[in-house]
Amino acid sequence: MKRFLSLVLALIMICSLSVTAFADSPNPDNQNSGGIPLSEEIIEQIAIEWAASTNPEVDMQVSDVIKLYGYDNNLCGASVSYVSNGTPYGYVVLDFSTDCIVTEYVIEEGAHNICDAILENAGVEISVRANIEQTAKIYRTTPFNYAVSLEVNGVKSFYDSQKGNISIQEFNAERDIYDAGKQSRTTPVGHWGDIIIGSIPSGYTTVDSLSKLSTTSSLTEAEIERDVKKYACVVQAMANVAKQSGLLKNNSIVDTYNYLWDKSGTTVDKVENGITYGSTKFNKMGSSLVALAKSLGKKNSSYSNSSSPTYDTFKNAVSAGKSSIFAAGVEYTDGTRVGHAVSVVGNRSAKDSSGKLYQYIYIADGWYSTLRYICISDTQYFKDTYSTVLTFK
Repeated sequence: MKRFLSLVLALIMICSLSVTAFADSPNPDNQNSGGIPLSEEIIEQIAIEWAASTNPEVDMQVSDVIKLYGYDNNLCGASVSYVSNGTPYGYVVLDFSTDCIVTEYVIEEGAHNICDAILENAGVEISVRANIEQTAKIYRTTPFNYAVSLEVNGVKSFYDSQKGNISIQEFNAERDIYDAGKQSRTTPVGHWGDIIIGSIPSGYTTVDSLSKLSTTSSLTEAEIERDVKKYACVVQAMANVAKQSGLLKNNSIVDTYNYLWDKSGTTVDKVENGITYGSTKFNKMGSSLVALAKSLGKKNSSYSNSSSPTYDTFKNAVSAGKSSIFAAGVEYTDGTRVGHAVSVVGNRSAKDSSGKLYQYIYIADGWYSTLRYICISDTQYFKDTYSTVLTFK
């Protein structure tokens, strides 16, 4: 059942937030710890105030609150979707196991929540997706990625933002991320009241207004698979940079994608349904794009790489009109690694009434059709992070 929470009720007084306790069911000891047991109402209040601070001219309401689970299967937050006058208006992801809390959001007309986007891309019928608040759960997986479990008539299915419908074995394997703090959370968390917060964040104000490149590209995996018959996330990020920079081989995204694939030494992981999927080393991003630029007459082009980039890395790049790529890797418990890369096209930051900063990069990610804001400090599960900043001239 949809709930519509008025903006007035959402404006709350207390700032700052920390997670302090977990339990299998609401623990009486936690209720006496001096903290505030999390509730769906509090989640809605935070979501509405965040929306009001980013888009004050639009009257938005909460439509769905879908539970979010971490790599260890503990409830850690929610994906909250918005509507305005009956029209979908984006979402916010709240993860109370992270310092950032507001880890990701998209607030714009027509944008659907992460869960609905994953299910739609997987071909799940709209009649099934209409009840996702009651039937779906969303899980963190690889960098900037999620999986969804959906239970309909007692049958549970699993979906990934890249792979579509997946088996339970694939679902479990892609969330088997190494987490040094995992052993301290051995008791499952399944109820909102198991999460005790110190206080409720409020009073969001803008620090850096959205700054973005004059031209942006957001190619989707679906269109690249259709036209190029290939896909690799690093090549996708490079292709977005190439397109928005006017660097297209033979004025063709197909030729450009193939050039970047070959120049970066992308290796084939598998061929499925006529599509070749590959992996690319992060340290090949800059040199491959510069080679492309020089082949098209930009002889003085260059790049700079950085490990553990900060918000200022991308803020400075955007301010200078330079394209950049953010990449992150995770390590599974068996020692294997997987990563993801996205094109960065903008930045924005805010603070709450306690002075706490919320810093975001605005990204084009081939797995989704809309540009997304992701919190640059939401890196606690990443093994490493990496950036490439490009200069074309």
